[in-house]
Amino acid sequence: MKPVDEHPELRSMVRVLRIIVGFMCVGIGAFLGYLVFVHEWPLEPGDELLAWVSIALVGSMIPVWVILRFTLVRKARDAYDDDDVSAFRQRYQSATIVLAALIEGPGLFAAIAYMLTESPVALGVACGCLFALLTMIPSEDRVNVLLEDAP
Repeated sequence: MKPVDEHPELRSMVRVLRIIVGFMCVGIGAFLGYLVFVHEWPLEPGDELLAWVSIALVGSMIPVWVILRFTLVRKARDAYDDDDVSAFRQRYQSATIVLAALIEGPGLFAAIAYMLTESPVALGVACGCLFALLTMIPSEDRVNVLLEDAP
């Protein structure tokens, strides 16, 4: 039996996290959609400094994200290995929200940089962050794989 099937509370946890991360995606996606398809550009395209700052922001976030993901997810899995499903839920939820927020922040910054400068670089960074968030939307299968592959 899969871990999510053994513990029905994990199914509700995944549902809540889907909603949270999904709305983070909707926030960036809606803002980018508005900027690309609706917004009229009264300003001349500006300096690309903000676009490069958004790249630096993403670049500095990546090592932090990798370290936090490894640490937080490992602690969540350790809690499950100790048969503490409640602690696993708390740690997994916290890890998912923190890691998604680390991507959402630079994504919104890049979207704002695109709004101010019309820089395709900033648009690319924002779209990359949106794609990364979309790949983080939790599923029951991902939780099962995480828990079944525990060392």
